[in-house]
Amino acid sequence: MEVLIEVSKKHAATQFLPVDPSDSVFSEGWLQETLRRYPEVLPVDEFGPVFHPLVSIGREVPTSAGPIDNLFISHSGYLVLVETKLWRNREARREVVAQLVDYATALTRMTYDELDSLTHDYLRKYEAKSSMSLEEWVEEKHGPVDIGFQGRVSRNLKRGRFLLLIVTDQERPTVVDMLKRLSKQAWLSIDMAVVALRPFRRQGDVSGNLLLIPQVAGRTEIVERSSVEVIITAGQEPQVTVRKEQPHNAAPGKTRAPLTSELAFWELMQDQVPESVTPARRLIDRFRDDQKFDLGLREASIVVETDVPGTDVAISLFFLKLNGVVGFWPGTIRRRLRAGGLSATLADEYIANMGMLWGASPNRKLYCEVDRIDIDSLRDIVDRFVKRIEEAQSAG
Repeated sequence: MEVLIEVSKKHAATQFLPVDPSDSVFSEGWLQETLRRYPEVLPVDEFGPVFHPLVSIGREVPTSAGPIDNLFISHSGYLVLVETKLWRNREARREVVAQLVDYATALTRMTYDELDSLTHDYLRKYEAKSSMSLEEWVEEKHGPVDIGFQGRVSRNLKRGRFLLLIVTDQERPTVVDMLKRLSKQAWLSIDMAVVALRPFRRQGDVSGNLLLIPQVAGRTEIVERSSVEVIITAGQEPQVTVRKEQPHNAAPGKTRAPLTSELAFWELMQDQVPESVTPARRLIDRFRDDQKFDLGLREASIVVETDVPGTDVAISLFFLKLNGVVGFWPGTIRRRLRAGGLSATLADEYIANMGMLWGASPNRKLYCEVDRIDIDSLRDIVDRFVKRIEEAQSAG
């Protein structure tokens, strides 16, 4: 039996024991209300920064396919649908996956105004707020949204770009297997996962208080998906561009897929600095296909990284921000080299060359608009630096 232990500075220990699945204290209704009040318990940051932080906008939300247990929206305008299912409830395990897909399909028929109206009803019922809009509610919880918020929410509704979560008290292998099969179905842009909120109780505590430990038990993986961009100009034929994406675990030498939320990153950039999207895509795509590099998605940037061979240390070579600016931090690179057991002086040539490319002093944080970057020159500088790291590590 798994036991959690809280230890004080003086080594006094308190044990937390797992709650028996038959315990009536932990019910689906209690879980739904807990999620409504505390959406931060959901580990949505594991699915990409655009899903975090969350704001609750519905409980038992009516749709044409039935009521959604919990509905959330992120500060960036991405919807998260939750269906709660406890282990002791014996309904068909397959149904929960089908239910969520049906709910998501129903949401795609909804407009922004209809979602705003649902939020208005939720706020009146649960938050005693009778005249607040969806956008105002999100801003009250987590600060101002950007100017493209409403348009992004509308697009996400239309395209079905949602995160679907099955939240339970224990890992359910049958449902996890269902997610694997669902991965083979090319349906909209959904990502679905099982989140186990495992309940523990302090030993001897009869108050009913619970400690919840969240864990992502399984999720879908997109096998193949394509994004289609259509540009319509008055008096001209529509221009259609299809970008095929492949799975993250593609075989070595094949094109690697964009990150789970990379499509969202490009949409956010399109809203903020549309003129930077094309050169920014060219820059990132130049490094996507090479196995020496990893693309890391942060809260507002894509980072191009390389590993120190034989270690778990990653070096951030440069990063692209949502505002179309490319950044480079010399001090961080030196620190990561030392963390990987290498001399910080290995970065001297790289930093000097990057400074010349940027046209700025190489001894401080550097920023430059992406359309001013010579991508071929940048790639040459990066390749030489990575080769020096490999040679130094093999000689070490």
